[in-house]
Amino acid sequence: MTGEPPQDAAHFSHPGLTFPERMDIKVMGHHNPRFEALMHGLILRHVPADRLHAVHARPSSAGKYLALTFTLTVNSYEELSAIYHDLSRSDEVLYAI
Repeated sequence: MTGEPPQDAAHFSHPGLTFPERMDIKVMGHHNPRFEALMHGLILRHVPADRLHAVHARPSSAGKYLALTFTLTVNSYEELSAIYHDLSRSDEVLYAI
């Protein structure tokens, strides 16, 4: 026994996190007409719309980059990991935190 919670546990702790957890995911990319829509769609592949509480967009001072902050509720570490995995695989994403 590893002491890890079962994969299907709805509420469990991970170092520094307790799920479900409300959090911000920040993504930056080039400011172009499709970036925000692509990122919104990527997030919604992992969490339903009722757990996406807010999206805040902020262009850089020169307008070359766009920072997006998604405020959402994540139900598990696996769900959070899958979001970051997809963000890291996207050619549109310069960084995600």
